[in-house]
Amino acid sequence: MPKFAGWMATYGLTPGETEQKERRDRRPPTTDDDDDAVSGVLPPLAEGDRLELKALRPEQKFTQPPPRFSEATLVKELEENGIGRPSTYASIIGVLQDREYVNKIEGRFKPSALGMMISDLLTKSFDDIIDVEYTRSLEDDLDKIEQGKTDYVEDARRRSTRSSRRISRAPARR
Repeated sequence: MPKFAGWMATYGLTPGETEQKERRDRRPPTTDDDDDAVSGVLPPLAEGDRLELKALRPEQKFTQPPPRFSEATLVKELEENGIGRPSTYASIIGVLQDREYVNKIEGRFKPSALGMMISDLLTKSFDDIIDVEYTRSLEDDLDKIEQGKTDYVEDARRRSTRSSRRISRAPARR
């Protein structure tokens, strides 16, 4: 009896089912055994065995990239990630277009060459600093300061310490 399922887990089998399957495979084939062909478990094979081609489906499938952001889907993504506020969404979109990071084509944002270079530079050089969680927590900290729930100086010192820890973990730049 095996100690763990191993390869059997791939096929959704338990060790007892495997033994039953092996016994069935040793029997002469019947018409009921067509169900096994669909199960995904390979029958026992030996070198030199001839295999029968049951079907050949010449299909070509194409994957589609995710759709580009529109203004509405970008705002929705920002809201879901807790970045920005309703009053800042228009300015975020404005900066993306004014600095020509994106072009708006058929109501969707398409990154420009400049936007792709900036994105690559930021993600490769500052991947330890550019972080949705960091941005979200910064926005939460600013909200607490505005509401008077925390001290601005104390909060700024804490953010500064958090940023310096992120930078100190960063790999050396060339």
